[in-house]
Amino acid sequence: MIVTINHRVAKKHLPFSNMQFLSGIMIHRNRMYLVLPVLLLSACGTTVTTSQPTVPPQIADPTPTFFATSLPEPTLPPCQQPEFPTATIRPTKQPEPQTKVEAWPASSPEEQGMDPSRLAGLLEAIQSGDRNIHGVLVARHGTLVLEAYFPPFDRETPHNMYSCTKSVTSAAIGLCMRDELIDSLNIPVYTYFPDVQLDNESRKAITIYHLLTMSSGLEWSEPLRSGLNDNWYIFDSDNPAEYFLSRPTVTVPGRLFNYNTGGSHLLSMIVQEEAGEPAADLVEREIFTPLGISRYEWIEDTSGHTMGGTGLALTPA
Repeated sequence: MIVTINHRVAKKHLPFSNMQFLSGIMIHRNRMYLVLPVLLLSACGTTVTTSQPTVPPQIADPTPTFFATSLPEPTLPPCQQPEFPTATIRPTKQPEPQTKVEAWPASSPEEQGMDPSRLAGLLEAIQSGDRNIHGVLVARHGTLVLEAYFPPFDRETPHNMYSCTKSVTSAAIGLCMRDELIDSLNIPVYTYFPDVQLDNESRKAITIYHLLTMSSGLEWSEPLRSGLNDNWYIFDSDNPAEYFLSRPTVTVPGRLFNYNTGGSHLLSMIVQEEAGEPAADLVEREIFTPLGISRYEWIEDTSGHTMGGTGLALTPA
Protein backbone atom coordinates (compact mmCIF):
# COMPACT_ATOMS: atom_id res chain seq x y z
CA MET A 1 0.00 0.00 0.00
CA ILE A 2 0.95 3.65 -0.30
CA VAL A 3 0.45 5.97 2.61
CA THR A 4 0.01 9.59 1.62
CA ILE A 5 0.11 12.21 4.31
CA ASN A 6 -1.02 15.81 4.30
CA HIS A 7 0.57 17.66 7.18
CA ARG A 8 0.90 21.19 8.61
CA VAL A 9 3.62 22.03 11.15
CA ALA A 10 4.55 25.48 12.87
CA LYS A 11 20.06 27.07 9.99
CA LYS A 12 24.74 23.31 9.13
CA HIS A 13 24.21 21.69 6.00
CA LEU A 14 24.76 17.97 5.42
CA PRO A 15 27.63 16.86 3.17
CA PHE A 16 25.68 14.96 0.56
CA SER A 17 24.12 15.94 -2.75
CA ASN A 18 21.50 14.19 -4.88
CA MET A 19 24.24 12.79 -7.08
CA GLN A 20 26.16 11.47 -4.10
CA PHE A 21 23.01 9.90 -2.69
CA LEU A 22 22.78 7.79 -5.84
CA SER A 23 25.61 5.70 -4.36
CA GLY A 24 23.58 5.23 -1.17
CA ILE A 25 20.92 2.99 -2.75
CA MET A 26 21.47 -0.49 -4.15
CA ILE A 27 18.80 -2.42 -6.01
CA HIS A 28 19.42 -6.15 -5.87
CA ARG A 29 16.99 -8.53 -7.46
CA ASN A 30 13.61 -7.61 -6.01
CA ARG A 31 14.74 -5.39 -3.15
CA MET A 32 16.12 -1.94 -2.57
CA TYR A 33 18.81 -1.48 0.07
CA LEU A 34 20.84 1.25 1.70
CA VAL A 35 24.43 0.37 0.82
CA LEU A 36 26.68 -0.15 3.85
CA PRO A 37 29.04 -3.01 4.71
CA VAL A 38 26.40 -3.88 7.29
CA LEU A 39 22.94 -2.43 6.77
CA LEU A 40 21.89 -0.69 9.98
CA LEU A 41 18.39 0.70 10.12
CA SER A 42 18.81 3.54 12.61
CA ALA A 43 16.56 5.33 15.07
CA CYS A 44 13.67 7.65 14.31
CA GLY A 45 12.58 5.37 11.50
CA THR A 46 9.07 5.08 12.84
CA THR A 47 6.47 5.27 10.11
CA VAL A 48 2.75 5.84 10.33
CA THR A 49 2.09 2.11 10.15
CA THR A 50 1.12 0.17 13.23
CA SER A 51 4.08 -1.64 14.80
CA GLN A 52 4.25 -5.32 14.00
CA PRO A 53 4.13 -7.96 16.74
CA THR A 54 7.35 -8.78 18.54
CA VAL A 55 9.14 -11.62 16.75
CA PRO A 56 12.53 -13.30 17.15
CA PRO A 57 15.26 -12.37 14.64
CA GLN A 58 15.21 -13.97 11.20
CA ILE A 59 18.44 -15.62 10.05
CA ALA A 60 19.53 -17.52 6.99
CA ASP A 61 20.83 -20.57 8.86
CA PRO A 62 19.73 -20.50 12.51
CA THR A 63 21.63 -22.58 15.04
CA PRO A 64 21.33 -22.62 18.85
CA THR A 65 24.84 -21.26 19.29
CA PHE A 66 24.46 -18.48 16.75
CA PHE A 67 21.35 -16.66 17.95
CA ALA A 68 19.28 -16.48 21.05
CA THR A 69 15.76 -17.76 20.56
CA SER A 70 14.36 -14.35 21.48
CA LEU A 71 15.64 -10.82 21.82
CA PRO A 72 14.83 -8.36 24.60
CA GLU A 73 12.90 -5.34 23.44
CA PRO A 74 15.32 -2.38 23.36
CA THR A 75 14.56 0.92 25.02
CA LEU A 76 14.27 3.51 22.28
CA PRO A 77 14.42 7.27 22.88
CA PRO A 78 11.48 9.35 21.66
CA CYS A 79 11.64 9.93 17.92
CA GLN A 80 12.45 13.58 17.23
CA GLN A 81 10.68 13.73 13.90
CA PRO A 82 7.34 15.58 13.97
CA GLU A 83 4.14 13.58 14.06
CA PHE A 84 1.89 13.85 11.03
CA PRO A 85 -1.69 14.57 12.08
CA THR A 86 -3.49 13.14 9.07
CA ALA A 87 -2.95 10.22 6.73
CA THR A 88 -4.75 9.02 3.64
CA ILE A 89 -4.17 5.42 2.55
CA ARG A 90 -4.79 4.52 -1.07
CA PRO A 91 -4.22 1.03 -2.49
CA THR A 92 -1.10 0.40 -4.54
CA LYS A 93 -1.72 -0.69 -8.10
CA GLN A 94 0.00 -4.06 -8.46
CA PRO A 95 0.37 -5.12 -12.12
CA GLU A 96 2.27 -8.30 -12.85
CA PRO A 97 6.06 -7.90 -12.79
CA GLN A 98 7.58 -7.57 -16.25
CA THR A 99 10.19 -10.19 -15.41
CA LYS A 100 10.38 -13.07 -12.96
CA VAL A 101 11.81 -11.88 -9.66
CA GLU A 102 14.18 -14.23 -7.90
CA ALA A 103 14.69 -14.32 -4.16
CA TRP A 104 18.01 -13.18 -2.73
CA PRO A 105 20.04 -16.38 -2.17
CA ALA A 106 20.93 -17.17 1.43
CA SER A 107 23.48 -19.43 3.06
CA SER A 108 25.29 -19.95 6.33
CA PRO A 109 28.18 -17.58 7.12
CA GLU A 110 30.67 -20.46 6.96
CA GLU A 111 29.74 -21.21 3.36
CA GLN A 112 30.79 -17.69 2.42
CA GLY A 113 34.01 -17.75 4.41
CA MET A 114 32.73 -15.76 7.37
CA ASP A 115 33.17 -16.46 11.07
CA PRO A 116 29.70 -16.86 12.62
CA SER A 117 31.06 -16.01 16.07
CA ARG A 118 31.95 -12.53 14.86
CA LEU A 119 28.41 -12.01 13.61
CA ALA A 120 27.03 -13.35 16.87
CA GLY A 121 29.25 -10.85 18.68
CA LEU A 122 27.76 -8.08 16.57
CA LEU A 123 24.24 -9.01 17.62
CA GLU A 124 25.25 -9.31 21.26
CA ALA A 125 26.80 -5.83 21.13
CA ILE A 126 23.63 -4.43 19.65
CA GLN A 127 21.46 -6.04 22.31
CA SER A 128 23.70 -5.02 25.20
CA GLY A 129 23.67 -1.29 24.44
CA ASP A 130 21.18 1.44 23.68
CA ARG A 131 22.13 1.71 20.01
CA ASN A 132 18.66 2.10 18.55
CA ILE A 133 19.31 -0.25 15.65
CA HIS A 134 16.21 -1.66 14.03
CA GLY A 135 17.68 -4.35 11.80
CA VAL A 136 20.90 -5.82 10.42
CA LEU A 137 21.46 -7.48 7.06
CA VAL A 138 24.87 -8.85 6.04
CA ALA A 139 25.68 -10.15 2.57
CA ARG A 140 28.86 -11.56 1.05
CA HIS A 141 29.49 -12.72 -2.50
CA GLY A 142 25.93 -11.70 -3.34
CA THR A 143 24.54 -14.07 -0.71
CA LEU A 144 22.62 -13.15 2.43
CA VAL A 145 24.27 -14.60 5.52
CA LEU A 146 22.53 -12.67 8.27
CA GLU A 147 19.10 -11.09 8.58
CA ALA A 148 18.00 -9.98 12.04
CA TYR A 149 15.43 -7.52 13.34
CA PHE A 150 14.83 -6.08 16.77
CA PRO A 151 11.32 -5.67 18.21
CA PRO A 152 9.00 -4.13 17.28
CA PHE A 153 10.54 -4.05 13.79
CA ASP A 154 10.52 -6.89 11.30
CA ARG A 155 11.05 -7.52 7.60
CA GLU A 156 7.47 -6.58 6.74
CA THR A 157 7.58 -3.14 8.37
CA PRO A 158 8.22 -0.28 5.90
CA HIS A 159 11.18 1.75 7.13
CA ASN A 160 11.59 5.47 6.51
CA MET A 161 14.43 6.03 4.03
CA TYR A 162 14.52 9.78 4.72
CA SER A 163 16.91 11.53 2.29
CA CYS A 164 17.59 8.37 0.29
CA THR A 165 14.25 9.37 -1.25
CA LYS A 166 16.25 11.93 -3.25
CA SER A 167 17.95 9.13 -5.17
CA VAL A 168 14.61 7.72 -6.29
CA THR A 169 13.35 11.18 -7.30
CA SER A 170 16.53 11.70 -9.33
CA ALA A 171 15.86 8.38 -11.04
CA ALA A 172 12.36 9.64 -11.90
CA ILE A 173 13.97 12.61 -13.66
CA GLY A 174 16.05 10.08 -15.59
CA LEU A 175 12.88 8.23 -16.60
CA CYS A 176 11.43 11.46 -17.96
CA MET A 177 14.60 12.04 -19.99
CA ARG A 178 14.51 8.48 -21.28
CA ASP A 179 10.95 9.02 -22.48
CA GLU A 180 11.88 12.43 -23.96
CA LEU A 181 9.50 14.23 -21.63
CA ILE A 182 12.46 16.32 -20.47
CA ASP A 183 14.84 17.30 -23.25
CA SER A 184 17.72 18.65 -21.18
CA LEU A 185 18.90 19.20 -17.62
CA ASN A 186 19.59 22.80 -18.60
CA ILE A 187 15.92 23.75 -18.78
CA PRO A 188 15.23 26.71 -16.43
CA VAL A 189 13.11 25.60 -13.49
CA TYR A 190 10.86 28.67 -13.49
CA THR A 191 9.44 27.68 -16.89
CA TYR A 192 7.57 24.83 -15.19
CA PHE A 193 5.84 27.22 -12.80
CA PRO A 194 4.41 30.14 -14.84
CA ASP A 195 2.24 31.30 -11.95
CA VAL A 196 5.30 32.14 -9.83
CA GLN A 197 6.32 35.78 -10.06
CA LEU A 198 10.09 36.24 -9.81
CA ASP A 199 11.44 39.46 -8.30
CA ASN A 200 15.05 38.61 -9.17
CA GLU A 201 16.18 37.79 -12.69
CA SER A 202 19.02 35.63 -11.38
CA ARG A 203 16.48 33.02 -10.33
CA LYS A 204 15.66 32.44 -13.98
CA ALA A 205 19.12 30.87 -14.37
CA ILE A 206 18.32 28.00 -12.00
CA THR A 207 18.05 24.77 -13.99
CA ILE A 208 17.08 21.16 -13.34
CA TYR A 209 20.81 20.40 -13.16
CA HIS A 210 21.21 22.89 -10.32
CA LEU A 211 18.42 21.19 -8.37
CA LEU A 212 20.03 17.78 -8.88
CA THR A 213 23.41 19.07 -7.68
CA MET A 214 21.98 21.30 -4.92
CA SER A 215 23.64 24.38 -6.36
CA SER A 216 20.67 26.69 -6.96
CA GLY A 217 22.39 29.60 -5.22
CA LEU A 218 19.36 30.19 -3.01
CA GLU A 219 19.43 30.44 0.77
CA TRP A 220 18.12 27.26 2.35
CA SER A 221 18.36 25.93 5.88
CA GLU A 222 17.27 22.63 7.33
CA PRO A 223 18.77 21.98 10.76
CA LEU A 224 17.72 18.61 12.13
CA ARG A 225 14.90 18.53 14.65
CA SER A 226 14.07 22.19 14.31
CA GLY A 227 10.80 23.96 13.65
CA LEU A 228 12.81 26.60 11.76
CA ASN A 229 13.63 24.08 9.06
CA ASP A 230 12.69 25.36 5.59
CA ASN A 231 11.37 21.90 4.73
CA TRP A 232 8.32 22.23 6.95
CA TYR A 233 7.42 25.53 5.31
CA ILE A 234 7.69 24.26 1.75
CA PHE A 235 5.77 21.06 2.50
CA ASP A 236 3.09 23.10 4.28
CA SER A 237 2.84 25.68 1.49
CA ASP A 238 -0.07 25.79 -0.94
CA ASN A 239 2.53 26.79 -3.58
CA PRO A 240 5.82 24.98 -2.86
CA ALA A 241 7.50 26.31 -6.03
CA GLU A 242 6.74 29.89 -5.03
CA TYR A 243 8.19 29.31 -1.57
CA PHE A 244 11.37 27.79 -2.99
CA LEU A 245 11.95 30.41 -5.69
CA SER A 246 11.30 33.26 -3.26
CA ARG A 247 14.26 32.35 -1.02
CA PRO A 248 17.02 35.01 -0.88
CA THR A 249 19.77 34.71 -3.47
CA VAL A 250 23.19 33.91 -1.97
CA THR A 251 25.24 33.37 -5.12
CA VAL A 252 24.85 32.58 -8.80
CA PRO A 253 23.53 29.11 -9.65
CA GLY A 254 26.17 26.44 -10.02
CA ARG A 255 28.82 28.08 -7.83
CA LEU A 256 28.04 26.79 -4.33
CA PHE A 257 26.71 23.50 -2.96
CA ASN A 258 24.07 23.93 -0.27
CA TYR A 259 22.10 20.96 1.00
CA ASN A 260 18.55 21.54 -0.16
CA THR A 261 15.64 19.13 0.20
CA GLY A 262 13.33 21.77 -1.26
CA GLY A 263 15.08 21.55 -4.62
CA SER A 264 14.54 17.80 -4.65
CA HIS A 265 10.86 18.42 -3.97
CA LEU A 266 10.64 20.70 -7.00
CA LEU A 267 12.13 17.87 -9.06
CA SER A 268 9.17 15.71 -8.02
CA MET A 269 6.80 18.48 -9.04
CA ILE A 270 8.53 18.73 -12.44
CA VAL A 271 8.15 14.98 -12.89
CA GLN A 272 4.43 15.24 -12.18
CA GLU A 273 4.11 18.15 -14.63
CA GLU A 274 5.86 16.31 -17.45
CA ALA A 275 4.67 12.75 -16.80
CA GLY A 276 1.09 13.72 -16.03
CA GLU A 277 1.07 11.63 -12.86
CA PRO A 278 2.62 11.81 -9.39
CA ALA A 279 6.26 10.79 -9.16
CA ALA A 280 5.25 7.90 -6.87
CA ASP A 281 3.03 6.40 -9.58
CA LEU A 282 5.73 6.72 -12.25
CA VAL A 283 8.35 5.14 -10.01
CA GLU A 284 5.99 2.35 -8.99
CA ARG A 285 5.26 1.38 -12.57
CA GLU A 286 8.74 1.82 -14.06
CA ILE A 287 11.03 0.85 -11.17
CA PHE A 288 9.30 -0.81 -8.25
CA THR A 289 7.02 -3.20 -10.12
CA PRO A 290 9.71 -4.62 -12.45
CA LEU A 291 11.86 -5.20 -9.36
CA GLY A 292 9.05 -6.90 -7.48
CA ILE A 293 8.70 -4.11 -4.90
CA SER A 294 4.99 -4.08 -4.11
CA ARG A 295 4.83 -2.65 -0.60
CA TYR A 296 5.96 0.85 0.25
CA GLU A 297 4.77 4.18 1.60
CA TRP A 298 5.41 7.66 0.23
CA ILE A 299 4.30 10.96 1.74
CA GLU A 300 2.65 13.79 -0.20
CA ASP A 301 2.75 17.51 0.55
CA THR A 302 -0.40 19.51 1.20
CA SER A 303 -0.74 20.32 -2.50
CA GLY A 304 -0.82 16.65 -3.49
CA HIS A 305 2.73 16.24 -4.84
CA THR A 306 4.90 13.28 -3.92
CA MET A 307 7.63 14.52 -1.57
CA GLY A 308 10.81 14.51 -3.62
CA GLY A 309 13.39 14.85 -0.87
CA THR A 310 12.11 12.61 1.92
CA GLY A 311 9.15 10.49 2.98
CA LEU A 312 9.68 7.20 1.11
CA ALA A 313 9.47 4.08 3.26
CA LEU A 314 10.51 0.62 2.03
CA THR A 315 10.60 -2.78 3.62
CA PRO A 316 14.18 -3.79 4.44
CA ALA A 317 13.96 -7.19 2.77
